Amino acid sequence: TAEVLANVALRDGSAAAVDFVVMDEFHYFSDKSRGFAWEAPLLRLPRATFLLMSATMGHNPKLHASLKQLTGRSVSTVTSKDRPVPLDWSYRRATLFDCVSDLVEEGRLP
Repeated sequence: TAEVLANVALRDGSAAAVDFVVMDEFHYFSDKSRGFAWEAPLLRLPRATFLLMSATMGHNPKLHASLKQLTGRSVSTVTSKDRPVPLDWSYRRATLFDCVSDLVEEGRLP
């Protein structure tokens, strides 16, 4: 989890054997209670290359500028409107087996 990596970053800092980091749900960066877990690795792992992902975070020039200044590296944005696994929800009063069976019948498998 992000919290485990944050602890490694705090414990080992730039000596950590971390070359690449993939952080999903990066929009939590701005969350007061959890954002630290996304911030600490960025601050303490200067050798790592980061892939920061969020399905809900749009283009953010201020964040890009801050990341570039912090890391001294270029920052790129990759966007896509394609969603291989759609965000979909429903309230059901059926068993898990019945719910999964319905999804299979409808061809809604990941």
